[in-house]
Amino acid sequence: MRLFSRSTLVNYAETQKSVPQYRALKSQVKEWCKEVERAKWKSTADIKAGHATLSVITSDRVVFNLVGNHYRLIVRIDFDWGVVLVCFIGTHKEYDDVDAETVTFDD
Repeated sequence: MRLFSRSTLVNYAETQKSVPQYRALKSQVKEWCKEVERAKWKSTADIKAGHATLSVITSDRVVFNLVGNHYRLIVRIDFDWGVVLVCFIGTHKEYDDVDAETVTFDD
């Protein structure tokens, strides 16, 4: 899969230096990016098979839990083109304030 907005994830993780979960977040973001770039997902079922806590929002939008559910990552996936677009990353509390079906980094 091609991952768009990798730098957004890395930059967000860097803004979290003052929180206890910083190292775990930085590590999980790095590993998640590697996984996506190796993946050959054809459907949300393919992703769900490897991520038990994944939430499927729509047929092309999913939510990953990071760092024991302290952070949420919303992505939009175009399975035909093999593209993953980061729509949101934030704390669980910040996630509660967005609409997971429509949020984008342009908001």
